[in-house]
Amino acid sequence: MEFTQKSKIKRYKERASYNENDLNYILSKTLHCNVSFCEDGQPIIIPMNFVYFEKKIYIHGSPESRIIKKLSEGKNIALSFVYVENIAKAKSLCNYSMNYASAVVFGYSSAVIDKNVKMKILIALGKKVDPEGYKNAIPPGENEIDNVAVVRVDIREFSLKSRIGFKF
Repeated sequence: MEFTQKSKIKRYKERASYNENDLNYILSKTLHCNVSFCEDGQPIIIPMNFVYFEKKIYIHGSPESRIIKKLSEGKNIALSFVYVENIAKAKSLCNYSMNYASAVVFGYSSAVIDKNVKMKILIALGKKVDPEGYKNAIPPGENEIDNVAVVRVDIREFSLKSRIGFKF
């Protein structure tokens, strides 16, 4: 994977990582991401749940939602993720912070059309958000799977930053 100025950490470089194993860890610990893209020159950012599956990021939603429609067309997008371990209290109000690990991912979105792939992604998402309970969920029928849109994000580059280190 190529890393450019876009993904280069500029402040607190000692906290940076460009390691895929560290990315895997952060994505496994976070439940949602913020998805950002531009529409008509206007930046837009929307929080969404996601699943990281076979080195791709997948989000799902209603085919009628603006973000799903736009991302299904194919867009350059950025996603941010943060895992907060705890709050770092301080004597000075200016020094409060968080112990965290974060990721910013730059990628390209595309629609997932194949119903079998959609089902795999929905199962993976179910396992992520409800590791035991998803087994009791009713699988979607033919009409339901058609009424859910899944978008794949191919990761082009990323950067990670952590105040707790990458020795998870």
